[in-house]
Amino acid sequence: MFLGYEVAVVAAIPLYTELVPGQRASVLGTIIGFIALGRFSGGVIGGALYAAGGPGIIAAAAGVTALIAMFVLARWVRVSTGGKE
Repeated sequence: MFLGYEVAVVAAIPLYTELVPGQRASVLGTIIGFIALGRFSGGVIGGALYAAGGPGIIAAAAGVTALIAMFVLARWVRVSTGGKE
């Protein structure tokens, strides 16, 4: 699973750099900073959750987080097909 995650992160780098071609360094630096922040906060929160309730509480927190992410994607993220709308 970790290998698949790492492949996805590395494969997404060309996509990130083409979001704003004139600001590639800034966009890439920001994305990598958020990835590092996510790993750090996940380690801290995951350790605390494991100490509080073990794997069950971590699974519940992961489920709640996934539901929140699905809600945010469905509510606020719009995908353009590139054609006239």
